[in-house]
Amino acid sequence: MRYIEIGPEPYKTELIIKRLIGNGVDLTSYIGLDINPESEKAMRLALEPVVGKQRFSYKINDYNELQSSSFGFHDGITVVTMMGFQEGNELPRKMLRILKKLTSKGDLLLSEMQLSSLAGWKPIIDFYSLQPMKQFSQKICERAQLKPAGQHRIFLTPIETELGPVMTAATV
Repeated sequence: MRYIEIGPEPYKTELIIKRLIGNGVDLTSYIGLDINPESEKAMRLALEPVVGKQRFSYKINDYNELQSSSFGFHDGITVVTMMGFQEGNELPRKMLRILKKLTSKGDLLLSEMQLSSLAGWKPIIDFYSLQPMKQFSQKICERAQLKPAGQHRIFLTPIETELGPVMTAATV
């Protein structure tokens, strides 16, 4: 399996990749894709010990300028993820264009982008209130050498999109 990550996030990715490998997935390559050159060092430190130097690659580029052929031919499953990517920075129509160019027929796409349904805010609040999510926030603070100023808190902010209003969640 080839794993392509848009907007890499070291902590989440390390956990996901370790879990995949631990469950027997044959990871042939990891490709990180970001516009921020500073992110490569953190990703190398987190992932090279897990995937090996020969299977780790990184592209610093504008997402709009790349397409699936930019990653070379791969005869197997390709998983494209957006687990740390700030897709909320782009309008849905623009994200659709980017994703169409970056994926090929048969690729799998995983994203943590969440849109609230008519069920309201409770499912989002319940999700971010789970103990694993609190632990995740704590680990992010530890890795960034930040000390939390208080208890775990969840903020919901309405954002107007082409699809209508959606709620976005942030935790601190």
